[in-house]
Amino acid sequence: MKPLKDRFNSFSELARHKKEGEHYMIVVQEKAESRVSIIAPHGGNIEPNTSKIAQGIAANDHNLYIFEGLEDVGSFHELHVTSHLFDEPRCLDLVAKTDVTVSIHGCRSKEEVIYIGGRDEKLKQSLAAEFNKHSIRAEI
Repeated sequence: MKPLKDRFNSFSELARHKKEGEHYMIVVQEKAESRVSIIAPHGGNIEPNTSKIAQGIAANDHNLYIFEGLEDVGSFHELHVTSHLFDEPRCLDLVAKTDVTVSIHGCRSKEEVIYIGGRDEKLKQSLAAEFNKHSIRAEI
C-alpha cells in the first residue's frame, strides 16, 4: 500500500491553514521530576488510539505531548505531518528538556504487534523484551 502524501510539510505550514481549538488541539503536561517525554504527534483522529496509548504510558510519571486531530473525517490527510518535519514549538520545547523521548504512532496492520524503532538500540531491546515477556508481540 502506497503511503499518502502529507498536505503540509511542517507544523508551521499547517498552522497557517488550520486553527487550534477548531481543527486540532494540543495537550502538554510537564512533570518537573521526569526526564522522559511521551509524545503522540498524530493523536486524536489522525492515528486513532495513539493519544490514549501515550496517556497510558505517561500516566502521572512522565511528560506528555499530544497533537490531536479534531475532525471526524479526513484528519489524517488534513493534519498529518511526517514526524521528522513536525516543528510544533511546544513539542520541540518539551523534547529539548528531556533525556528520552518515546513517540507513539499508529499503523495499519492485520496483526496485533508493536513495532519499535529509533536510534537507542539498548532501549529498543529492553522495550521489546519487556513487551514479549508479557505476551505482547513486539518487533524491532
